[in-house]
Amino acid sequence: MLENYFFDKHGLDQQPKVKREKAVAAVLEIIKAGCVENPTHVCISAIKKDVSDAADAIQDALEK
Repeated sequence: MLENYFFDKHGLDQQPKVKREKAVAAVLEIIKAGCVENPTHVCISAIKKDVSDAADAIQDALEK
C-alpha cells in the first residue's frame, strides 16, 4: 500500500505530491475495508470528513 513512499523504484526521493497520493490511497483502502459491513452513506461521510486528517496522520508517522 505504501511501497516506494520515500524513494521511487530507482532509488530517487519521492516528490511530496506522490507521497500524499500514497497516503490518501492507504486511507481509502482502510475505509474500503471498513465499508464491507457499513451502509454506503456512512462510508461516504467518512471519506468526506476523515481522509485528509488520516492521511496527515499516516504521513506524520512515516516521517518520524
